[in-house]
Amino acid sequence: MMAVRRLRWQGPARTEACRVRLVGLLEAWRDAWCTGSGDISLEPALEGEVPDVEWRGAARLGGAIWLGCPQGDEARLGTLLAGQDGPDFGGIAARLAVRALEDLLARLTDASPEPAGKPGEPESDADFIRHGGIAFSLTGVLAGYRLLVDATACDRLVPPLPPARVDIASLDEAVRTQEIALSAVVPLGEQALAQSMTLQVGDVLLAGPLSAATVRLAAATGQELAAGVLTRVGDARGIRIDRSLDN
Repeated sequence: MMAVRRLRWQGPARTEACRVRLVGLLEAWRDAWCTGSGDISLEPALEGEVPDVEWRGAARLGGAIWLGCPQGDEARLGTLLAGQDGPDFGGIAARLAVRALEDLLARLTDASPEPAGKPGEPESDADFIRHGGIAFSLTGVLAGYRLLVDATACDRLVPPLPPARVDIASLDEAVRTQEIALSAVVPLGEQALAQSMTLQVGDVLLAGPLSAATVRLAAATGQELAAGVLTRVGDARGIRIDRSLDN
């Protein structure tokens, strides 16, 4: 049976909030490992930009972060962190860089005492972003490096806000505020069909005693809403309801 994965993506506001949070962690790492004052920053990766990197990853509490390192960059990074200009004799600078990168991943995933695990290779950028991950490109000290943060790790870095409460009116409350057109239907008695077919403008139809006639109150659709009799209210005529749809 195939596993089902929920489609999700990070909007601009959450992407920026995660970026700012990560920049703070990166700067703290730089201050701890770099003897100089090298800059470090990151920006959302450009679509389709897939550099040739070696992936190092750490996973904790269901979330994972990958650091894409340029091939063979350990010596350069180690000498930069140590503030040295010469060659890496004995591979000391490279080993320093490896320890520094492991510490960086630990800082980025440090959310509990649980030890970090090693995730597998990350998905392609398109699939990764389609499932809530964010891809960043780094500059400065880590120029040419790439950072992938999956959806769960993003939620730990910047906890999502609870959904806004929306009070939805009941159907009855919503309908009661609407306005409808009403009409009163007054019966005038019976007449032969032949006489009705000869009616002309100006003809007068005689009705019986209207005070006792049952008047139907109907909507524009013709649906009867209530029934009653004509009554007088001051100088106006009205309808006294004797029967409604509920009765």
